[in-house]
Amino acid sequence: MTRMNLGSRVAVLFVVLLLTGGALACQVGSGAAPTAEITFPPTGRQVQVGAVVPIHSVSRDDRGLSRVELWSGGQVVETTTATGTTFVGVQYWSASEVGVFNVGVRAVDSEGQASEPAVISIQVVGSAAEVSQPLPQAPEAPAQPPSAPAQDTPAPGEPTAEPQGPAPEPGDPPDLELSNLTLSNVNPAPGEEIVVGVTIFNRGGSPAENFHWGWDPDTGEDPIHSDPIGSLVPGDDVVLEIRYTYQQAGQYSAYAWADSRDAYDEPDETNNFAYEDVNVAAVAEDRASATVSFHDYQGDGWATFSVNNNGTVALESVGVVVNCGEGAFALHTEAQQSRPFLGGWSGRPPGDESLAPGQGAAMAVEIGELSGSVPCEAEFTFFSQNGGGGMSTGAISVQFTVEGAEEQVQQMGASVSFHDYQSDGWATFSVNNNGAVALESMRAIINCGEGAFALHTEAQQNLPFHGGWSGRPPGDQSLPAGQGAAVAVEIGEITGSVPCTGEFTFFSENNGGGLATDTIHVEFVVE
Repeated sequence: MTRMNLGSRVAVLFVVLLLTGGALACQVGSGAAPTAEITFPPTGRQVQVGAVVPIHSVSRDDRGLSRVELWSGGQVVETTTATGTTFVGVQYWSASEVGVFNVGVRAVDSEGQASEPAVISIQVVGSAAEVSQPLPQAPEAPAQPPSAPAQDTPAPGEPTAEPQGPAPEPGDPPDLELSNLTLSNVNPAPGEEIVVGVTIFNRGGSPAENFHWGWDPDTGEDPIHSDPIGSLVPGDDVVLEIRYTYQQAGQYSAYAWADSRDAYDEPDETNNFAYEDVNVAAVAEDRASATVSFHDYQGDGWATFSVNNNGTVALESVGVVVNCGEGAFALHTEAQQSRPFLGGWSGRPPGDESLAPGQGAAMAVEIGELSGSVPCEAEFTFFSQNGGGGMSTGAISVQFTVEGAEEQVQQMGASVSFHDYQSDGWATFSVNNNGAVALESMRAIINCGEGAFALHTEAQQNLPFHGGWSGRPPGDQSLPAGQGAAVAVEIGEITGSVPCTGEFTFFSENNGGGLATDTIHVEFVVE
């Protein structure tokens, strides 16, 4: 067992405060400096941004105290008036931004001499989901020991320690309180040593002598006891440590108690215990693992796949074998060991050729030109190579269907409606491309008059589009899928009201592979 002042245990952290904000203050006066201990919370715990953390501390000085200061970032954030030789109080620190912060408590005596700071580290995270080592439940606000005179009235807004009932009378029995239990790590690995620290306070009216404190790790073994504590006078406390190692993974409800051998029949036995849950987790072995799903087939012969890394090492390369067709007929079979990832649609940074754990990416495999609906299967094997010690996922099977050119192109389609007749002998029509490829030329046959009498009959293959009123750019001689345009057909001078019919056929020609629409019939009247 080791008795140790908490301020001494974390004094090395004060160097950090010197670097971030300067020294707390220079020691002045003469004689022994006061002492300060932080009894809650334990160092290294996490809180969510916006939390207000109670900082419990005990300060002492043989000549009498003047004040207790709470420091953060090299600045005093709260000052509490203290009188008497011992002060037990709570001050409050606000976690205003994300980061790791050192919080210190310093006592100053009546001669202006300052203590060494007691310092703890607190990590502030952005969300509750990120808190893996939360603060234990805070103890009640401590009462002042009976030897401490009444404090001066604090400034407005300053927290003060409220007494917990009437002070004991001299000669009353000891009343031991385990006021704080701290563990250096509440999530250790099996075989990892932790430090268990406790603060025991005597709130009674008589000294407690030759008693023990105990630690039960909840492993089923006999409790581990420290060396006996020789004496603890009324109003005094003692800080103690023990080291312990959990050997097996599991969830443990550990606790410590102040008078483990029941040396005293105390007025309050309920304050002898403090509890802390410990999660001992086995160290997870690295593994390479991934999931793959088919995304789409590009008309230029490439199939794209969605990849998610659900292992613990980066995936640095991939081997792929793809078979498309019925039975053993393979349109494409290719091993692509060490092929880098190709992506963009899934949010991967350009040029990043590895996939970190928990991330997703797209990759493309060239399988060649396919027509129609073709069933396919693929096997993907991902490798960690040097970065993961040569691990691999093993073969990951994916079955998918490629919808080739016929399904992707669909049928060419268009709709035509009569717009108006110009007095110079031209009829204009509104055209909308509701197919999947650009319309590049057309043929139009127009008949105007009664029966078979045709005022105008003309084949106009490769006639470019003419427009403007529908928003087509001047000179653009093709009509993309989903867009509209105007076309004009010269039908000659017409007098009076004449019924007409039109037959339109649109062609994709070279860029669309020579596809054509069905004949589109239009009936209209020329005024």
